[in-house]
Amino acid sequence: MTIELQLANHKSFLERTLYYACKSYIDNFNNPELMTNRYKYSSLRNTYAISILGFHLFDNTFPTVTHFDFKERETHFLLSEARMHTIVLSYFTLSNGNFNNRQVEFWQKYFTNQEITDEMPTYIQEAKQLAHQNNLSKEELEMAEALSKRQQIQMAREEFVRDEGIEQGKEDLIFLMYKKGTELTEIVKLTDYTEEEIKRILKKYNQ
Repeated sequence: MTIELQLANHKSFLERTLYYACKSYIDNFNNPELMTNRYKYSSLRNTYAISILGFHLFDNTFPTVTHFDFKERETHFLLSEARMHTIVLSYFTLSNGNFNNRQVEFWQKYFTNQEITDEMPTYIQEAKQLAHQNNLSKEELEMAEALSKRQQIQMAREEFVRDEGIEQGKEDLIFLMYKKGTELTEIVKLTDYTEEEIKRILKKYNQ
């Protein structure tokens, strides 16, 4: 099983969740403690990947919790019903109000730090107590803060690379238009650059 809390969407997020689920699935392969017979594939087990999201991954008409299984396209027959161990991808959207049931609504309130009332189920009360920051040691708090900072740095780095790539593409296009004979005044109209900025870009290409 893999569980993660992701507050911001990023490119290839779906592919990443599938990758780690598949990796977790095959990590059990040939594990002698899990094999039920002499065949190595008998060591494979059902794998569940749970992603708790702070953003809409799919259309907002989807339910708060969505599950993706291996199934036959026409009949929707699940491979799990044929006693096959498979992979299930589950996504829990914290900003989605299309609750599957009351339990999902309770958990969303828990994860979004809403008031936990005495009327809520005991398991929600206990989860709040276990996760309370005062129960964390100094070392655990430092580890959590360090992980959060690393994630923020990585996201910032990816955003910088993406923006740099877009900017470079714009400059390449400006140079190509000029090389093809497009007048500076026309390039100004077609882009969001001033004539001075365009001259600077062209000068860089001619160096």
